[in-house]
Amino acid sequence: MGCLKIFEDTLTKKPYCTDDFSTGIAPRIKSIAVKKRHIQPNGPTHLRWLTFDIDQPASGLLWDDAGLPAPNLTIMNPANGHSHYLYLLDTPVRTAIDGNPKPIKYAAAVQTAMRSRLNADPGYCGLIAKNPLNAHWKTKIWTDRAYSLGDLADYLDLSEKAANRERFDNYGLGRNCNIFNDLREYAYSAIRQASGFEQFHSDCFAYALNLNVALTSPLLLSEIKAIAKSVARWTYANFDKSKFSALQAERGSLKGKDKRDQGIEMLKSGYSAREIAEALSVSDRTIRNWKK
Repeated sequence: MGCLKIFEDTLTKKPYCTDDFSTGIAPRIKSIAVKKRHIQPNGPTHLRWLTFDIDQPASGLLWDDAGLPAPNLTIMNPANGHSHYLYLLDTPVRTAIDGNPKPIKYAAAVQTAMRSRLNADPGYCGLIAKNPLNAHWKTKIWTDRAYSLGDLADYLDLSEKAANRERFDNYGLGRNCNIFNDLREYAYSAIRQASGFEQFHSDCFAYALNLNVALTSPLLLSEIKAIAKSVARWTYANFDKSKFSALQAERGSLKGKDKRDQGIEMLKSGYSAREIAEALSVSDRTIRNWKK
């Protein structure tokens, strides 16, 4: 199947779209959205396309100059030569709260390294791209072959440390990762005082907004709403007050020991890495290091 067909078929049911950013963006049914000049390439739960904003004239071949593989699509503005590059992933990365954090971090690391190599706009959030289905743009199909993250990483100097770090540059998916992780830690604490889901969701949204406004290039409000809603729903559904009380009691019994010793004792007692990370206010990666 050609990548343009894949692009159209995999659009969400109501993508965000617009013909003119000065009038804002809004979700529209797909039959209307596909006619707009700008459209949302990825849905709210999966990353299928890596997108880059090349704000340079004659940008169609900069990927070759940068030593990167051909994008599936380049969508160029004929008025100034600026382009969006779209790379199709063979396996979409689940970015919802129940997604595996390892491929999300890997995708963020690949995206960040490619952005740097391409000298792409660091302020581009990736929610909206030039629509390759709209004749206003000069769209070129370079390949229909989908890439794995490993394929793309082969062109990059991507160390294991870079692919597994806890914090990322506040660009693209890295911003989502950082806000998601910070909000998740906050949610574990805030839910203990929440009187119900509505208050808890409101608290999570307010905290996410504060995280976002601190960014040089903030995420769009729609993305913050989606992240806050996902974190609030998952945390509220999975929080077990009785287990938390037992966890706190376990921590109290280990008072006086340093966090590493406490963590090791709690691992021996059968607590999960996430439960220990929550109780001791350390990262999941720290727990993994303690297991070694």
